[in-house]
Amino acid sequence: MKNTCFHSLVITLFVLLTNQILHAQHPELDSLRNKLSSNAPFGKEKFGLTMELAKKYRQLRPLRKDTIHGFSEDYLNYGKKALDWAEKNGSPEQLSMAELFQIDYALYYNYYVDNTNFDAFLLSQKLINKNVFASLEDKYSVYVILSDLYFEKGFYKRVFELLPLRYQMGRALNKPYTEAYREFGFIAKGYYELKDYNAARKYYRLALDSIKEEKFPIRKASFNNNIALSFAKEGRDDSAAYYYRQSLKIIELAPSEAYNNQTPNYAEHIKNVIKSNIAYLDVKNGNYDPAIKAVKRELASGKTENEITTVIQAYNKLGQLYYYKKQYTIALQYLDSAMVMIRSGIDDSAKLRNLNQKAKVLLAIGKQEEAEKMFKYAQNFEDSISEIKSTAQAKVASVLYETEKKEKELQQQQFLLSEKNNEISRKEQLQTIYALALSALSLLLIISVYFFRKMKSQKVKIERQKIVVDNSLREKEILFKEIHHRVKNNLQVVSSLLNKQGKNSEDLNVKKLMEDGQNRIKSMAMIHQQLYQTSDFENIDLKKYTQLLTASIAESNKVKGMEITTEIIMPEINSHIDIAVPYGLILNEIISNCYEYAFIGLKSGKITITVTPMDDKMYKLTVSDNGRGLPQNMEERSKKSLGINLIKGLAWQLRGELTYFNNTQGSTFEVTFINNLKNVA
Repeated sequence: MKNTCFHSLVITLFVLLTNQILHAQHPELDSLRNKLSSNAPFGKEKFGLTMELAKKYRQLRPLRKDTIHGFSEDYLNYGKKALDWAEKNGSPEQLSMAELFQIDYALYYNYYVDNTNFDAFLLSQKLINKNVFASLEDKYSVYVILSDLYFEKGFYKRVFELLPLRYQMGRALNKPYTEAYREFGFIAKGYYELKDYNAARKYYRLALDSIKEEKFPIRKASFNNNIALSFAKEGRDDSAAYYYRQSLKIIELAPSEAYNNQTPNYAEHIKNVIKSNIAYLDVKNGNYDPAIKAVKRELASGKTENEITTVIQAYNKLGQLYYYKKQYTIALQYLDSAMVMIRSGIDDSAKLRNLNQKAKVLLAIGKQEEAEKMFKYAQNFEDSISEIKSTAQAKVASVLYETEKKEKELQQQQFLLSEKNNEISRKEQLQTIYALALSALSLLLIISVYFFRKMKSQKVKIERQKIVVDNSLREKEILFKEIHHRVKNNLQVVSSLLNKQGKNSEDLNVKKLMEDGQNRIKSMAMIHQQLYQTSDFENIDLKKYTQLLTASIAESNKVKGMEITTEIIMPEINSHIDIAVPYGLILNEIISNCYEYAFIGLKSGKITITVTPMDDKMYKLTVSDNGRGLPQNMEERSKKSLGINLIKGLAWQLRGELTYFNNTQGSTFEVTFINNLKNVA
C-alpha cells in the first residue's frame, strides 16, 4: 500500500549500489578461486575454502533476490562438489553448510533463470526440520529465507510461527533490521493481507509503541497511514480520517534533518500521498474535485520521486474520478497512461482495476462491443491470476507435506539398499506411481474446482442475457457433472492401483502407506460421487457423506473377533466442495487412527462422531472412542506424525484448529471448522 511507496526510492538506490559492488573486482574472492582451481583432489581443505567463498559472497549482498543477478559458473560448480563431499564424508554440520549453499543457489540464481524458488522452500524446510546448523548465523539465514518465501506466497500463519525465533536470533547476532517495530510491522502486514484488520491494527500500534526515537517520522507516519487504510477497508471513514491526519501531523512536525537520507522533496511527496488518501474518503459523497486535485499532486510528486507504483495508482484513480464526473475522454487518457507504465507480474492488481474501469468508460460512451471485449479480457486476466496463485500455493503447501515424507522415504531406501537391491528398484517404482497419482489427482481437483467456480461466476451474467445463453449454461452443467463423474472414476482407478501395489508388496510399511493413500482417495471420491448424482453443486449433504465414509472405513478395517460400532450425531448440514474435501480427509485420518490404535487388545469398542454448531459460521467435529486412550508422550509423538500434521494443516485451511485429550474412558479428538469460505479471507 502507501507505506510501500514511501520506501521505493530508497530501495532503488540501494539496488543500484549493491549491483555495482557485486560486479566489482574483489581480491579475496579471486584468491579463494585460485586456491580452489588447483589440481589437488576435493577434500576437507577445499570444502572449507568453498564455504569461505560462499560466506564472502553473502557478505557482499543482503539476502534479497531483487539485488542479485546470478552467481558465477565456477561458484556453482564448487558448491556441487562441496555438497557431494559432505554427503559422503562430512559431519552433519558440514552437510548443513553445503545445503545452505544450495538454498542460496536455488533462491537467487534459479529465480532469474526460470522464475521459480520452490527448491528453496524444500531445502530450507528440510534444514529447519533437521535443526542441525554449523552456526547460529546459518540458522538465522534459513529462517529469514523461509519466512520471506512463505510471506510472498500468502502462507501468513506459517510466517507467524517463524518470526519470533527469526527476530530473536537476529537481535542476538546484532543483525540490522531486527528492531521490535520491524517484527510487529511484519506481523501486522500479514494480518492485513489476511483481511483481519483488527489484529493488523493491534500490531501496527505495538510497532508504534516500540519506536522510542523521534528521528523516525517516516516509519511512524507509515504505521499511522496503514492503520487508517485498515479502517477505510472496513468503511469506518471517521477513524480512517483521524489516523490519516495523525500521519500527516507527524510529517509536518518532523525536523528537516530527519530526511537527510532522502531527496529534498520527499517529505512533501509523503504529505501528498496522505492528503490524497484523506480526499478519497469523501468521493463516495460525490466530492470529486478535491480528490482530483489531491491525486494530481500525488501524481506529480510520485513522478519526481520515481515511485512507479504510486504513479500507476494515481493514474488509475484519476481515470475513475473523471468517470464519476462523466468526463469520459479525460478518464480514458489517464487510464491509458497507467496502462503504459504497468509492469507484467508486478502490477497485476492495478492492471485488473484499469481494465474493468476502462470497460465501464467504454460502455458509458456507447461503445458496447468494445466494452464487452474489455470486460471479457479483464475476466480472463483475473482468472489467469487466480490460477497462477492457486498453482503456486498448491506447490508451497506440498512442501510442508512432502518434506517429512521424503525424509522417511530416504531412510527407508538407505536401509533397503543394504538388504536387497531389487527391492530398492521396486520401491522407487512405487514412489513414482504414488507421486504421479498425487500429481494427477491434484490436477484433476484443480480443474474441477476451476470449472465449478467459473460456471458460478458466469451464471449471473447468463441470467441477464438472451434465452439462448441459458441453453449454453445447461450444457456446461452437464459437462461439469461428467467431469465429477470422471474424477470419481479416475480416483477409483488410482485407488485400485494402490491396492494392487500394496498386495504385491511383502513390506508392511509399504502396505500401510498404500492403505492410507487408498483410504484418503476414497474419502475424496465420495464427494465427487455426490456431486455428479445431484443437480445442486453448491450443497453436499455432509451427514450422508459422513455415514458413507464411516461405513467405508469400517469395512476396510474389519477385524475378525472384534466388534466396533459407530454412532453419528449431527444435524443436516449442506457444504461446499471446498469444505467437504478437507472435512472428509480429517474424518478419515481420525477414524482410521481409532481403528488402528484405540482398541488394541479389546474385543469391542464404540466410536462416537458428533458435529455441533458453535455459532452462525463455526462447527465443531468431535470424535470420541472408549478405547485405550492416548499415550503419555502424545505431544512429542504428534510432532513427527504425518497424520496429525495433515489434520492440523486441513483444520487451518477450514479456519479451525485441532485439540485432543483423554476422556473418562478412551480419547477425544476435536476439530473446529467453518462451513462457508466465500466471505472469509
